[in-house]
Amino acid sequence: MEANLDRIVGQPVIVVPRLQPLTTQDQLSSLDIVTMQYAGPTRHVAFVLPHINIPGVLSIVHTDAMLGCVTEHILDVKWLRRIVKVYRV
Repeated sequence: MEANLDRIVGQPVIVVPRLQPLTTQDQLSSLDIVTMQYAGPTRHVAFVLPHINIPGVLSIVHTDAMLGCVTEHILDVKWLRRIVKVYRV
């Protein structure tokens, strides 16, 4: 997955060290593409977008296999710590 992103989008602008996860949205921009890791290998992709109802706040939009639909989550610490790489188009 990441090899395909590298080929199509280019190299990531941020590679997050495992022991130093992101804690703020400061380095992220609207329309960034992020890869995320839960337990195990990196295999989840999301788009960073402005939150639909809260000006100045970013959220991620991604699919959720358990829910079977697209979801939006505010980029809080829970989600920020899962980000592994950030691609900017």
